[in-house]
Amino acid sequence: MFIIAQIQEIRNNLGRLLGKVKVTDGENDMPAMDAESRAGYARVTDGERTAGVTGGDRALRCSGVPSRPTCDLPGGCLLIPFGEVEAGWTAAASDDFAPSPGFNLYITDIFLRVNGDAAAEIAVQHIPAEAAIIDSTVEQTLAVVAFGIPNNTSAAFATPIRILDGRQFRVEVKLGGATDFDIDALLNGYEEIE
Repeated sequence: MFIIAQIQEIRNNLGRLLGKVKVTDGENDMPAMDAESRAGYARVTDGERTAGVTGGDRALRCSGVPSRPTCDLPGGCLLIPFGEVEAGWTAAASDDFAPSPGFNLYITDIFLRVNGDAAAEIAVQHIPAEAAIIDSTVEQTLAVVAFGIPNNTSAAFATPIRILDGRQFRVEVKLGGATDFDIDALLNGYEEIE
């Protein structure tokens, strides 16, 4: 009981000594910081462009983003067309891709898109598919995802797949079933400076 009483006394004394904390710019309590005339206003710039500019002309790329951005890849998602993929688990490989120079690429999602009508094949059976993301520089498989066409064609990685600056990667797709399909893979993610 004695210790609890001491803790309560310390808490009460601190409240009396410190009082209430007030955020102010000298004139206003809790001032807005949305205009250059405000004391707390800050502009993030590289000297020419202000952050917030969209498209490829960004002034800034964020590191340690608290919530994952939807997409920071040129042109939205990275589209990888495979063309006609042969059924029977024959691997179809994409060309090699690389992150923008000076940046690491983080792949957060992958989506398979079937171009054309798969209704006849789907009526007979669920079509299994598989996609692998491979570091082509060291020939290391970074991720393998199993899909099912038509109702399970996307996957999100809880921990993004990192492609290091200076490395190349490719995507390989395998298709089950008995019918060949024209397939695209779409990758979502972001790039950031190491």
